[in-house]
Amino acid sequence: MSKLKKKKSAPQSSEPKNSSTDILGIVSIVLALVGIQLVGLILGLVGASKAKKEGRSPVLSRIGWILNLVFGILSTILITLIITFVVIDTQASNRNENRVSELNNLELTLENYYQQNGNYPSNIKDLGRLVDLESLQDEKGNDYVYDPLPIGCEECVSYTLTAEMEETSLMEFNKTYQVKSFD
Repeated sequence: MSKLKKKKSAPQSSEPKNSSTDILGIVSIVLALVGIQLVGLILGLVGASKAKKEGRSPVLSRIGWILNLVFGILSTILITLIITFVVIDTQASNRNENRVSELNNLELTLENYYQQNGNYPSNIKDLGRLVDLESLQDEKGNDYVYDPLPIGCEECVSYTLTAEMEETSLMEFNKTYQVKSFD
């Protein structure tokens, strides 16, 4: 009788092999934390797929791609908000600069009126032919305030012109801007 030797095979385990570290998962997590989300997301997805094929746990890669996805979305929202704020702030600064320029032009017109008439007008609309009446308002339709002095005068000797300014992050201007007569 011949004895057949049976080769004993190693017992098969249903548990995943944990012999190698999920390097792609670790790199993916690190990239999420340092702000390189797109590369981290790709490495996390590749690492999860590779770990699954090799029978390893894809937990680190999953954590990595999820972190990269979340941080990427948050970064996109934050960048969008910053750009929006900068654009709005720049527009407000430009409108404030226009207000200052318009008041300075009105000041010159009022000084010319004074040179011709010996006094300032009691009502800004008395400048009718010298100035476009639309220039008595800012871009948003807010009136510039003209205060002839003394109050209630017919032959006014001085004035103040005032414009309300918009708040900006740089706020180069006070809340109001005033021009006063040369007295």
